[in-house]
Amino acid sequence: MAEDYEPVPLLDEERDSEKGAWKRRLSLEALYRTRPVRRVVQHWVWIGHAVLLSISITLFALAFCMRYARPSDLVITKQVSTYLGDMMISEDEVKRLGLPLNSLKITDPKTGKVGYRAAIEVFHQLHCLNLLRQFTWKEYYLDEDGDINYDEEDVRGHVDHCLETLRMNLMCQADIGVFTFKLYPELGDDDPWPDFSTLHTCRNFEDIRNWARSRAVTWDDNA
Repeated sequence: MAEDYEPVPLLDEERDSEKGAWKRRLSLEALYRTRPVRRVVQHWVWIGHAVLLSISITLFALAFCMRYARPSDLVITKQVSTYLGDMMISEDEVKRLGLPLNSLKITDPKTGKVGYRAAIEVFHQLHCLNLLRQFTWKEYYLDEDGDINYDEEDVRGHVDHCLETLRMNLMCQADIGVFTFKLYPELGDDDPWPDFSTLHTCRNFEDIRNWARSRAVTWDDNA
């Protein structure tokens, strides 16, 4: 049997509550229709994405910059493999480079030709950089097969030599790239930070390494 329903009048407080809800809704709609607020509401999602992306990029950059500074077996392998040691150049190349002809001679084990023992500066500099990295984590690398696992006086002399080598190279090359500073309020820091993501034109490091590797020699190859 069908039931009959009759409207029940709202209590005064319910009526006032409903009127208040409608007023709030109309007020919000009117506020949204104003151009500045509408623009912000429409784009707040993208603003949020931009802030999160900035934070992610900043944290990624910090992690990227720090990854080669920490002690790690993977880093050891990568950096040691970067230091290729010595190679051989011909007498003509020695003359062209203006190097002394009384330098140490070696025999190419593949061809039997006699040339001169040589090395490329960048690999020595990377070796020095790796030594300084190991020196800052001395407790870790004293138990490893590294460059600081020697007499303390010898290690101190090696470190001083590398510091001076890197200083001279930095001042000689004198990178004149210009960088600016930025504020990152989304990180809760009011201090300006340098923005090192500047454009550089670089040599192809892999090509250099492959060229040096193709001429690599050992200490047993001395003439």
